[in-house]
Amino acid sequence: IGVRDDAVYVTLEDAGLTTKGQQQAVEAGRKILADGINVDVVICSPLRRAIDTMNFAFPESLKIPRIVSPLAAEHMAEICDMGSSPARLALLYPNLDFTQLPPVWWWTADPVPDNAEVARQRFLETRCIEPEECFRERISLFFECLCSRPEKKIAVVAHAGVFRRLLHMFFGKPDYTMDNRSE
Repeated sequence: IGVRDDAVYVTLEDAGLTTKGQQQAVEAGRKILADGINVDVVICSPLRRAIDTMNFAFPESLKIPRIVSPLAAEHMAEICDMGSSPARLALLYPNLDFTQLPPVWWWTADPVPDNAEVARQRFLETRCIEPEECFRERISLFFECLCSRPEKKIAVVAHAGVFRRLLHMFFGKPDYTMDNRSE
């Protein structure tokens, strides 16, 4: 959901949704309700664009449990895929629980630092992206976590790269293309 200019978007650090994206998320949530889909739980990436999507599509007033999981984060390849610290997320989204997130929950090339700013600076210096093998392992773990949950109707709010990899690895859709832009 959302309209973006890739040339600008990849330079933004953990950006939230645009106004257009917010409207699209609200519409998606309304469509899910109108179609009679009763979601038992929402599992969301900790990237702000996903959290915003979850908040607009599945507002707190629906009383659906909402869980933030770093396993649903986008493939770490650009500055826009680097997250915010749990402390910052808690300030921006006080009604969500970020206590299970470590200070740096996204993939880093170095041993995981305990300081988001150090991780951010290191990425800017190296531009080292998450290896495909690491991403596949994370997506496998995410799929296992989803399958082991007791709920039957799970809404996942994540990213095109996550869904592409899930479709490829577990549903036999090689190189599945998803267009997340709209006119």
